[in-house]
Amino acid sequence: LTPNGMLTLELAILLNFVAGAWIFAGAVYEHRKANIYAPAQVCCVRITALAPVAAALVWTQMVCINNAEGGAPMLVATMEALRDFVECYCVFCFWVLMIV
Repeated sequence: LTPNGMLTLELAILLNFVAGAWIFAGAVYEHRKANIYAPAQVCCVRITALAPVAAALVWTQMVCINNAEGGAPMLVATMEALRDFVECYCVFCFWVLMIV
C-alpha cells in the first residue's frame, strides 16, 4: 500500500491474479460436477483459465521491467508476444465455443 492508503499497481494486478485463480478453481469444480456437454465445458474452462494466466503475465512484466535497468527491451517484447498469444487463444476458444 502507498502512504495515502491506495493500492499499488503491482499489488492490484497480483490480487487480480488471485481472484482469477479462485474463480477458475470454482468454475472447474462446477463443470466437473455437472458433466452435461463436455466440449462446451472444456471451452469454458479454457477461457476461465486464461484470466489468471494473463494477470500473471502482466504482473511478471511489470515486476521484471521495474527491476531491470534500461527497460530490458527483449524481455518486454517476449512478454508482449506471450500476452498477444493468450489473447488470440482466448478469441479462438470463444470461436470454438460458438461452433460447438
